[in-house]
Amino acid sequence: MDAAKVRSLKKINSSLFRYRAAVNRGEESKPEYSSRAIKAEPRRRARVLISELLREGPRLAVDIIQELREQGIGIGYIRSAKKDLDVVSIKQQGLFPTKWLWILPMDYCRRYKLPG
Repeated sequence: MDAAKVRSLKKINSSLFRYRAAVNRGEESKPEYSSRAIKAEPRRRARVLISELLREGPRLAVDIIQELREQGIGIGYIRSAKKDLDVVSIKQQGLFPTKWLWILPMDYCRRYKLPG
């Protein structure tokens, strides 16, 4: 057996031993999450918060981003969640400095009488 296989078997055996010891002591076992699931958590939270904030209609993008940043969600997760929800960005005309609104796609279709 090569060294990598031996290390992986030792790792499996030691984690199994720790799990059995915890069960024997009556401790609750804590679920281990994959790194993929941990990375998906802020993105999921961002999707939920954006959809809640936009439920009542369009809002300023700056306000939404600020609220999510206060919740501890990074700008990359916010952008990904915005893309996942297909949020539409609308530029407000005639204002200086330029302001951007975010609106959910169905609200956008209703507001501008588009099929959808």
